[in-house]
Amino acid sequence: APRRASDECTLRTHMSLLDASCIRVIAESVGIAQVSDEVAEALAPDVEYRLRDIVQEALKFMRHGRRETLTCDDINFALRARSCDPLYGYSGTDPPRFCRAKGTQDVYYLDDAELNLADLMAVPLPSMPRPPRFTAHWLAVSGVQPDVAENPTSAEALAAAQPARAAASKRKRGGGNGGGDELNGDEALLGQAKQVLWAEQQVWLEKLFEIIRASKPAAPQPAAPQPAGGGGGAAMEVVGEGAAAPATSHPGGEAAVAASRAAGISLDSSAERAEAEAAQRRDAEAEGGHEAALGSALRSVAREPSMHAYAPYLCQFVESEVQRNLQCLPMLFALMRLVRAMLSNLSLNLEAYLQQILPAVTTCVVGRKLCAARGDDHWSLRAIAAGVMHTIAAQYGDRFTDLQPRPTGGHPPAALP
Repeated sequence: APRRASDECTLRTHMSLLDASCIRVIAESVGIAQVSDEVAEALAPDVEYRLRDIVQEALKFMRHGRRETLTCDDINFALRARSCDPLYGYSGTDPPRFCRAKGTQDVYYLDDAELNLADLMAVPLPSMPRPPRFTAHWLAVSGVQPDVAENPTSAEALAAAQPARAAASKRKRGGGNGGGDELNGDEALLGQAKQVLWAEQQVWLEKLFEIIRASKPAAPQPAAPQPAGGGGGAAMEVVGEGAAAPATSHPGGEAAVAASRAAGISLDSSAERAEAEAAQRRDAEAEGGHEAALGSALRSVAREPSMHAYAPYLCQFVESEVQRNLQCLPMLFALMRLVRAMLSNLSLNLEAYLQQILPAVTTCVVGRKLCAARGDDHWSLRAIAAGVMHTIAAQYGDRFTDLQPRPTGGHPPAALP
């Protein structure tokens, strides 16, 4: 059966948490004195719906703030989200205190302290905030970050690098299963560089390693098998078969066969000679391009004022590559030239890395076998390495008293046959 309007109004009244008396109190607080019972009962469900909507929206802000207490700021955020004016006077740090009015049971008021306007006018005005402005400061000077207020301090930098160092040590402990060569290789070196260097510096370091490693000659390709009798064997056999029959009828047949064989041999040798010359030209062009790239990279190492960030990685690279290429003369030449360029850089201090450089340089001076073939010019390498050793002794000999006796003490026994 259809419900009557009075029944629906009664149902809404019973479902609502706000009754007509609450609506009358709210109306009196805003200056509306006369509100009939029908109007109050009709407004109660709508007022409750609005209150529930605001409170539920405010609870979202409370949860996003990971708090368990609903604050006045959450209510104001919810009102702004619903395009309503926020509440003013309820955003203080102290919680509001509500007191019950005397002679009543359900009427409360906010216990606010009374303020004197004369006292408020006597309070000095706060200072004006500074206008926004732009200032410039150095991020780095010669590759070194200055200690200014705008830049992070050394303690903050160490704290930021602590998780990366812990992860690197954990990987090193977990990877100690016979892969020592790989950990000392360029992959591990560049992995450490990625924790300290910027992306552009990492690219430059990888390019430098690639250019220096290109000094190592490629492995010779195995020669293609040649048929027995040389390259002109097939032509000689064909000529011989064609000239064998008429040799008895023509007196000059044997001479023609010999001449044709000689011509075939000379043509084959000329083709091989031309191919060898072309290969030599290609090798010379490639070597010239690599030498130009290597010279440019070494000049950058010798002149760049911000090379101190690369110093630990370059020294470790020299140490590991000398051990790997003890009989590769071009690679050792490139490594000694790299050390010489590092020593030529006035802004690069290698005092902390001499224990890595000295063994590599000493090996290139007194090593017993530094080349694969006996006829290779290993004396030029020893002369360059000796010059590098002299430069190290001249630059750091006054700070380390045992720097000169250590290499000189090892040279006489090594020079003996």
